[in-house]
Amino acid sequence: MNSACPQDWWGALSRRISRRVGFAAREREMNRLSAVIDREVRRATSEGWEAYLRELDTQSLNAPVWQSLLSHILNSETSLFRHSQQFDFLRDVVLRERPGALKCWSAGCATGEEAFTLAMVCREERRSADIWATDISRAALDAASQGRISLRRGCRDPRIASWLHHHRGGWYVDDSIRSLIRWEWANLLESDQFVSRHGPFDVIMCRNVLIYFHDEAVERVLRLFERALVPDGWLLLGHAETLLFRQTSFRMVAGGLGYTRRPPAQMQPAAKEPERLPQAHPEAAEPVEPGDDVVKQAVALEQQDRLVEAAALLREALVRDSRNILARLCLSGIYRRSGQIDAAARELNQLARQLNGRPDEEMLPGSDGLTVGALRQVIAPYAPGEQV
Repeated sequence: MNSACPQDWWGALSRRISRRVGFAAREREMNRLSAVIDREVRRATSEGWEAYLRELDTQSLNAPVWQSLLSHILNSETSLFRHSQQFDFLRDVVLRERPGALKCWSAGCATGEEAFTLAMVCREERRSADIWATDISRAALDAASQGRISLRRGCRDPRIASWLHHHRGGWYVDDSIRSLIRWEWANLLESDQFVSRHGPFDVIMCRNVLIYFHDEAVERVLRLFERALVPDGWLLLGHAETLLFRQTSFRMVAGGLGYTRRPPAQMQPAAKEPERLPQAHPEAAEPVEPGDDVVKQAVALEQQDRLVEAAALLREALVRDSRNILARLCLSGIYRRSGQIDAAARELNQLARQLNGRPDEEMLPGSDGLTVGALRQVIAPYAPGEQV
């Protein structure tokens, strides 16, 4: 293929990915894959760059041309009991209060470790469960259905050792776990029929998926989840994901470990006007030790509608370390909820400046997999003053 890449070709490819899959695929991120995409174009057609785009337009996401492209874009990083506190929450809160069989959906399951962990928790608690696991990648689903697990250092975790067995040089999930799970291909942007066939669900786990979606796609998926859950069901998002910026029917519980639409045990009177947060640090705010998990404490306070205390906690953390990205992100969300849109924008603009020059693939400390590039996508609609 000798022809040069046409002008704006990368933008055209990004728009197709954004429209069909929901990913906020920006031109600078696609350029990072230029060598890979060049091979994809050569493999798909001998007629050149524009013919490749036409091929994408006419084929379903199940077609080889799309599946091959997505294999280079999707982040399939996962592991058993990843962010284990959330599975403790599932065991200690969700399973304890919901009698009978549990119907669950692992959305964006990648190679299946999340769904396998969910099944292991149900087996530990001797609970019957019907678990559906979906992903947009055929290759990931094929790997998941085989039950093979990648363990870099062998099976040293006693919690999972009883559920795995070693066979022909690899580790495989026990049949008692695999029997709880049914695998199905699905695109989250087009999952209404899946929900109609298999829902409603008691629990939806969708972790570290929405951080890669553009804003409109996130809103569509959240509306789908609202329809897919039973009225008092649970939505479990990734540790780095938050609904602080969004108007939904979900209420945060346990510092963000889960979201539900059930009313809190003690409802506080709604304020007639948005609560104005003082810019000075309140004297009543207790100092926070350097080792404290400030963001989790602040989110827990925010969930109790104690916005002034939460904001003070985060500002104190930023005084000690202005580079604390997660604290600044959380503070901007609390400002936005309180009606202080300008203050929220200032924090996000500062956050955008902090991200400048950092590689998209860099993992943010303490975020359980959130990359700089994904965070740029999250804050872009809310930081109009900066190029993020």
